[in-house]
Amino acid sequence: MGSFKKEVDLYTTVFPEIMPHVSETKQHQQQQSKHAYVPQCFLGLEDEIIVLEDMAYSGFRMTNKFAPFDYEHCVVLMRTLGRFHAKSLIYETLEKRSLHDDFAHCMHETLWPVKGKRSTSMFDAAVKGLLALVDLMEGLNDEQKCILKGSIETLSRDHAKNLLPSRRFKNVLCHGDLWANNILYKYDDAGKPTACCLIDFQLARYNPPAHDILCFLQFSTSRTLRQERLADLLDVYYGSLSSSLAERSLEAGDIFPRTELDDSVEELGLMCKMHGALNIPIMLLEAATVSKYFVDEPQQLERVLYVDRTPLVTVQFEESPLYRERMCDALLELYDELYGRRSEGKDQ
Repeated sequence: MGSFKKEVDLYTTVFPEIMPHVSETKQHQQQQSKHAYVPQCFLGLEDEIIVLEDMAYSGFRMTNKFAPFDYEHCVVLMRTLGRFHAKSLIYETLEKRSLHDDFAHCMHETLWPVKGKRSTSMFDAAVKGLLALVDLMEGLNDEQKCILKGSIETLSRDHAKNLLPSRRFKNVLCHGDLWANNILYKYDDAGKPTACCLIDFQLARYNPPAHDILCFLQFSTSRTLRQERLADLLDVYYGSLSSSLAERSLEAGDIFPRTELDDSVEELGLMCKMHGALNIPIMLLEAATVSKYFVDEPQQLERVLYVDRTPLVTVQFEESPLYRERMCDALLELYDELYGRRSEGKDQ
């Protein structure tokens, strides 16, 4: 099944089943539109068309993808994500059935499946591009760059398998692609974010909640925010999830203990940093670069997507300071996660 058909099926078969299991409070309904965090689907035809609610009419808009989210934006997303993930937990608890078993056709991996020549080629192209960026980055000496590239190659061997449902932790329906362009925000008169809406579920997968949380942070925030506010954001997320479960007279501690969330965040941390480093190079492409490869020179698109991303990402790295800063941020964080803090005074 392709990613578009998967999204259509989610909107037409899964969401109608799990959305009613979370009843928002009257006060919350007054604060947000009826379909605040998932647009309403008016029509869905497999491999043909999907017609969704235009969230702009409810005051939602897209943010600047090049600007890392601040803490306030992250808090709004964590509250929404807690409510969204709670839907899976409520469904499975009340129905006493696995969401994955009931809707297996919507839970498979569509970005990098374990099997499939084309998906393997796309993943290999992404790895090649990332290795090329390591050569260009600042902050590591030649020896450290060589070590990091070796680690990236090693981690990449099992990355697709790591996207499969967990055998240790509780899984939920995860969005799977929570970056700036897939999150619409609503603001008050002072410009403060008050609500957000999740769009584009083509990469949805059945994973531990930590997968969505950590990948969002890698895709859309700065390393400084991740280091300083992760614990606070986990508190916000778990509080929202717990409240949503309580509205159905369910106890979060019985279904998804806080210790399990913390343990899964610890275990999935490295994998999600790797996932971020592999995806950010494409997410943060500037409009001119996207136009060149996706519109003006489509004959080159096949090669950069399925053979080697190097020409695409290295030009962007060299020409865009914002792109370079975000990529170096992600790669240095990955290095420090693997080998500890770089020693001060070393040849950087």
